[in-house]
This record gives sequence, structure tokens and C-alpha cells, in this order.
Amino acid sequence: MRSRMINILANEDIDRILKEKETKMNRYPDVEALLADNKCAVMRTAFDMDAGGNASNLEQEVLPLDLGEDADAEHLFMRASGRPVYHPDGEKHVFLEPFFPEERLIVLGGGHVGCCLVEMAARCGFTTVAVDDRADFANEDRFPWACQIVCDDFIHAIRELKIREQDLVCIMTRGHSHDADCLLEVLSGTEPAYVGMLGSKKKINYVREKMIAQGIPAERLDRVSSPIGLDIGGVTPEEITISILAELISVKRKGRGNYAAGMRTDLDPAVIRLIAEEPLTPKAVATIMRTEGSVPRGAGAKMVIYEDGKIAGSIGGGAKEAMIIAEAKKIIGTGKTIVRHIDLNGKNGGQSTSVCGGILDVLVQDV
Repeated sequence: MRSRMINILANEDIDRILKEKETKMNRYPDVEALLADNKCAVMRTAFDMDAGGNASNLEQEVLPLDLGEDADAEHLFMRASGRPVYHPDGEKHVFLEPFFPEERLIVLGGGHVGCCLVEMAARCGFTTVAVDDRADFANEDRFPWACQIVCDDFIHAIRELKIREQDLVCIMTRGHSHDADCLLEVLSGTEPAYVGMLGSKKKINYVREKMIAQGIPAERLDRVSSPIGLDIGGVTPEEITISILAELISVKRKGRGNYAAGMRTDLDPAVIRLIAEEPLTPKAVATIMRTEGSVPRGAGAKMVIYEDGKIAGSIGGGAKEAMIIAEAKKIIGTGKTIVRHIDLNGKNGGQSTSVCGGILDVLVQDV
């Protein structure tokens, strides 16, 4: 009977127990769950560390990022700066890593500039949504780079998308009337981080007068980028797109007005999704905790390393990244966590061994 019970445990329960243990080592599904609920998150990683950079007694938890009146200074700093906080001193090393809901770039209009903007913005890491009320314009053939394509009446589409404060909206429909209707709908709800409208000065003045007549406050209209983009004298759809994209990147990384940009780290949101969606795939995650001086990637940048050496994301490239990849492969499946202090200011025969220079601390964790 005892032997049979052992066999039953081995056949039915051991895999489940191991999977539960492995899943608990990966806190990124908890991060993704909060982000999916449009909430900010913070991952707190605490550990002891010996002289060799080997971490022990690791504790890791994911909590909502506290933005209330009683929020501590660290939470307020992370919300305002978008950057992690690392305390390498004291009884425990503590690394606080903020995560923010992904901003969407909503492009209203499927014309030449709209198509070009969706593609180039997607290449730059934006989550792109293409909207048009014509099936010939709102389709995968025309928008292969779009994360989401909406073929619907513009007003209904805007309401269904439920625009959030971190979103960016570009209005570039085929006519004054559509633009005015879209702008009125956008400005009647939650104000997004950015609203831009493509068009001539005559068109812009027409739409502005219509908005004021509809009761939209002038100060809110003043925050609409119109003419859209930076003034670089662009003429072609590609040149106009570059001017718009430059302005969008500035808002995303630096914030604007009352909007404090969330994603100011070098973190690629796709990497978070990848780690969260593969909780049982053996891998290690390398995260830059702290930087000094000129470095290729900033605090928060992540890289996923698999057993076969494949990677997703980057912490800067070059020989130092290759070294981290080699060390990460060794700890996959061991449950270990290590910290590596990388000095890019090293000298070799009086010459710097790195173009960038600077210092970074990298956390490498088997998840």
C-alpha cells in the first residue's frame, strides 16, 4: 500500500508541485495582471549578497504602485520619474521596479500619413491602434504593423476604445467634419497624454471655432498639437510622419504638461509579456538595476536568456552583455540569483575598453 501511494504521488502530484513552485518563482504574471487592469505596479526584490555577487534569502513581491496621499517618497519618485530605485546598502539589498500600463497610439484615419505613422511607430515600440470607417482602409493588408485594427464609425470606435490618460491620439481623417467630430469626442472624455490633429491652418481654425462653440474650454484646446508634430518642414507622408513621431517619442519619454511619462526606463513592454506568458519555460532574466555615467541602456532595461542561448530584449550589447548571457545560462534551472557590477570605464594600455563608459549593476535571476 505504501509503495502504491508513492507511485500515485509521483505520477499525479509531483509535476503539479514542481509547476506551482516554478510559477511562484516568476512574479511577472502578477505584474501583467495589474497592468491589464490599467494599474501601476511595483516589484520589490530584496536579497542578501556575498562578496562574489551571489544573492541569497531572496524575497520578491508585486504590489500596486501606491500613488495616494500617504505614498512614501520612493513610490512618488518612481511615479514621477518612471525609474527604478536600488538600495545596495544595509542589511538587505532592495530593488524597487515600477511598471506602468502600456500607452496606446490611436491613429484616427487610414490615409497615407496614417499608414506610415502606424508602421514607423510600431517599429519604435508603440502599441498601435488604426481606426477608419472604411473597410478598404481598415484592414490587415493596409495596416500589417497595427496591434489592433478597428473598422467602425469614428465616434463609436473612440467610445469603445475607452481612451486613458497614458494614451496618445492622432487625428488625421479625410475631412474637416470627421476631424471636428473626433476631436470633440476625445476632448469630452478622459484627457489623453497627447492629442494631435493633422491639417492646414484653415482646417485647424475651422475645427477650433467649432469646438469652442460646443463648449470645449480654450485651455484644453491649447493642449492639442495642431499643426501636429515638430516643425521640420516635412512635405512627403514619410517626412510628416517623422515630425509626428519625434513629438510622440518626446511625450512618451519626457512627459508633457501635467502628464508625467510612465515609461521613461529602457524597458520594452513586450519583454514583460514574454516572461509572463511563459511562466514554465526555463530561462533567466537580466535587469539593469542602477547606472552611472554614459551607458548604452538605462535602469529598468531587461533581457531574457534561454537555455539554448537565444535572447529577447537587450541590456546594451557588446562584450559585457555576452558575459551576462554566458553567466545567465549557467544559473537557469538552479533557482539562483546573481548580481554583476559592470564597469565600462576600464582602461587597457591607457586606452578605454569601452566607447560608452559608465557603470551598471545587473540583477540576473533564474525564473
